[in-house]
Amino acid sequence: MAHFSQQQRDFVASLAGKALEHPAPMANTVPRFDLAPLTPPPEDESEGLQPVLPAADRHKRTDEPGAAVQEKPFWLAIEALAAADELANQTEAPTNGSNRGDEDLQVREHRRTESGFGDSASKLTWFDETAYRQPVASNTRTSEDARVTLHHDTPLAPPQQPLPFAKAPLPTLPRYVDHILKKFRSSYNNPPYGFEFCPVCDCQFTPELIEQVGDYIPLTCSHWVHYRCWLHHVSRSYPQHDSCPVCNERLFQWEGLTANMICARENIDMETSQLAGAGYIDQATKQPVNDEHDQYANDCAFIEGVLARFFDSEALRLLNARPNAPPLSVAHSLPPQNVATIYLTTELTRQQRIENEHPNPTDSSPNLTKVLIDSINYILNQNCPRSRLLSYESDLGSVLFAHLVWIKFERWLFENTWDIVRNTEGWWKFKEHGLRMQSKMTKMIFGSD
Repeated sequence: MAHFSQQQRDFVASLAGKALEHPAPMANTVPRFDLAPLTPPPEDESEGLQPVLPAADRHKRTDEPGAAVQEKPFWLAIEALAAADELANQTEAPTNGSNRGDEDLQVREHRRTESGFGDSASKLTWFDETAYRQPVASNTRTSEDARVTLHHDTPLAPPQQPLPFAKAPLPTLPRYVDHILKKFRSSYNNPPYGFEFCPVCDCQFTPELIEQVGDYIPLTCSHWVHYRCWLHHVSRSYPQHDSCPVCNERLFQWEGLTANMICARENIDMETSQLAGAGYIDQATKQPVNDEHDQYANDCAFIEGVLARFFDSEALRLLNARPNAPPLSVAHSLPPQNVATIYLTTELTRQQRIENEHPNPTDSSPNLTKVLIDSINYILNQNCPRSRLLSYESDLGSVLFAHLVWIKFERWLFENTWDIVRNTEGWWKFKEHGLRMQSKMTKMIFGSD
């Protein structure tokens, strides 16, 4: 392990001396430093250093996502900082009989600032070595307290208290249910003393209730709940549906689409509520919308209508591509109000890219993959979905929505045009595209931590 040279220690000590002459206000959020702990401990002692948890997080398991862990002592950051910055090793030729130790302190401070020494410190003291310790956004209070920036009046030394590391982004609900909670499968149905009562149904755990309410599982906040009871809690429309029903700690990123998928898998209905204010008439379906269930039904009807119209456009392209065939206009196969829907809102550059990635089938069959992608792009451009039950924000939600449209298109093809597309090249390419989306979702849910 590299140690400070005497010249480097003189440089660090000079910075600490200036800070002690002009101490920072005690109200500053940057922690105070002490120069004494700069001496590194022996290597055999550093091997056994244990993580230090803040008081608020001491009840958490250290293997949980977001658990605060400090793997390295702060003096390692100081040493890495000095090794990374070339200023500590630079020397200059003496001028007028003076040497580096006689330089004016303000000049040395100016050079340290110009070399980016403070910027290096704010990056290296985070120890972002795992995906669970990403720095949080700068507009949050946690990042302001945790950021360590070397100012002119702040000495170089370890903080007196451990730095609070930023927690990991909240997982999506499918990843939380199918990947994170499954890590504790060995402890299912074996609650510790004091956790025998489910906080949702208020029933005491008994093996006989497993068939009705599912396994009795531990959440990542250490509270226990029946699995199906917890999903009923997730399906509710109140804002706390993403939190523990006991301690109210947020557990996952709630999205209507992912919650709808998990609850539908367990035959649990999502709770719907009336819309705030008066209802409205959906401009696409011309149907009244009074509650979230109406919104969901209108979104599904709009998606299926867009798929049908874009398939008609593809069929029209194939008819015009026949040899010696008279050109047909869109108005012959589609209602006049749908002409602008299909053609005027489509960008030529995007169309060219889609055609290059998904070329037309060689057997002159409909290019179903291109129809699907064009339909999804148009649906999103029309601010759909509007329903809370289909809302999403994560990357997984985006892929899941595209796969939902794929499923609706597959069902529509079975019901309306199966004799045309069956066993065609366009059909098999369409199926392969759906399998690729499934594979992508699987990696997002079960991928490595």
